[in-house]
Amino acid sequence: MLFGFLYQGGAELSFEYGVDRNIVVVLQGLVILFSGALEHMFRPSLERTYLKLLVAKTMSNKQRKESLDYV
Repeated sequence: MLFGFLYQGGAELSFEYGVDRNIVVVLQGLVILFSGALEHMFRPSLERTYLKLLVAKTMSNKQRKESLDYV
């Protein structure tokens, strides 16, 4: 769908507004580049958050087991 939108939007820009075809191709390339790179932009912070939650959960489970051992 993305490529269909880009193709149709590029045709609209060229026809309706008289934007040069080379500019349209550059804009389409930038949209593809940034939509592909978006995953790598958020991945490090999401991994850190996930690992913090995992460590916190693991630590709480260990504490529960240790408290049950004393009972």
